Formats: sequence, structure tokens, C-alpha cells
Amino acid sequence: PNKSSADVGESGGRLDVENEEEATSHWQSNNDSTETADAAIESKEMFESESAREAAYMLENTFHKASNQQEDNSDHRQVNIQLQQVQHDRMNYADYNKCFLLLDQSNKYRNSYEGHKWRKENHVLCNPPLDPVYDFAELKGILPDEVLAWNERKNISQPTLVQSQTLGVALTGRDVIVTASTGSGKTLSYLWPLATHLMANQDGANKSRSLILVPTRELALQVEQVAKSMFANLPLTAMAITGGNLGRYELSKKL
Repeated sequence: PNKSSADVGESGGRLDVENEEEATSHWQSNNDSTETADAAIESKEMFESESAREAAYMLENTFHKASNQQEDNSDHRQVNIQLQQVQHDRMNYADYNKCFLLLDQSNKYRNSYEGHKWRKENHVLCNPPLDPVYDFAELKGILPDEVLAWNERKNISQPTLVQSQTLGVALTGRDVIVTASTGSGKTLSYLWPLATHLMANQDGANKSRSLILVPTRELALQVEQVAKSMFANLPLTAMAITGGNLGRYELSKKL
């Protein structure tokens, strides 16, 4: 019977079996290449792992986290300020003069018909009602001469409405809460009485100081600029204390 070539050869064996090693030799080569590639990948991964560990070690020993720095420097950055309780009843304070406008003949605060009329005409409210200061001429001998001269240099001849009423209250030694629109002159309305109070109470070692609190940094710098200009010829100074301005050491030297 006829047999296919695949089944019969000269040696009587199977060609597909006898030549298996030769036929599949490239498989072995591919397997070796695969094992070599796997070994290379593993070696590369080990190298990268060692490099990553080495880099992490270098970073850890070179740089410090902000939190760690804060913990390490916490003892240096903390300021331990303990204020002692002051026994005011045991302190010997110098007399403080705060009433500069003359009272009326009955020794009461000025509350005249003219003052009521002025407030009504100008829509100004004041409670309790105290007479305003109508002109700077009324403050001659009350405001320092240097401040009056500063007013002339700045072409300030008449106080504004809020200034007139505030001067009439603050120079009698009363506390004032003022509300007025922006640009009406509130800053000068308290800087003028401030200059009078500070200059009148500069008695030797008992030198007065004043603290002005404002809501923004820009306003603090603006008030400082005006105060320095007004106090230029007086033994007074002004300094703004704001965040981002001067360090604690520089501020302590200036204060």
C-alpha cells in the first residue's frame, strides 16, 4: 500500500522525531534569550530599588521636613512673656490733665443754644450734646503752636464737621465714638487732641504714650505718615507696628 512521505524514510524512522532537536533548536535559543532578558529586568529593578533607597537616604539626611524643623526649633521660637499683675492702687501716678476746653460759668460742659443750632443745621448728632469747636482760633493755647503752624502749611483753615464736633468732645476729656463717611477727616479729628494730651503730660519720667488701633496695614502706614508730619517739630514720634514691616529686634530698638 502507498504510504505518505511523512511516515517512511531511508532509515525506517520518523523524520519529525529524528530531526526534532534541529527543528526546535531555535526554541531553545529563544528560551535562553527570555531567561537572559528576565535576569536583566530583575537586575535593573534591583539597581533602581537600590538607587531609590540611596536617594531617599540622601534626601532624608540633607533636607528636613518643615514640621520637623518646627519641632526642632520650637524651643527657640517660643516667646515666654509673663506679664506681672499691676496693683494700680499701690502705684503713685502723676496727675493726668485731659480737660483743656474751658467749661461754662456753671462749671459744666459747654452746651449752648448755638451748639444745638449748629448741629441741627449741619445734621450732626452728639449725645450728650457738647458744643463743637467752630474755628482753630478757639484752640490757640490749647493745640501746640507747632501743630497750628502745621495746619497753615497744609492749608487747613477750618475744621470739617466731624472734626469740629470731635474736638469739642475730646478736648473736654470725654471718650468719643465717631462715625462719619470716608474722607471726612476722622484721622485728624483724633490726632489733634492726641498731640495736645501728649504734650501737656510730658512731665519728666512720666511721659505719655498713645496706641492707635486700625483694621488694616495700609491704614496704619497712612496714620503713621500723617502723625510723623504733624509731630515733626515736636518731641513726639510715631511708628506703625504691622505684620511684614520690621522684625521684633528692629521694632524694639525703635520703640
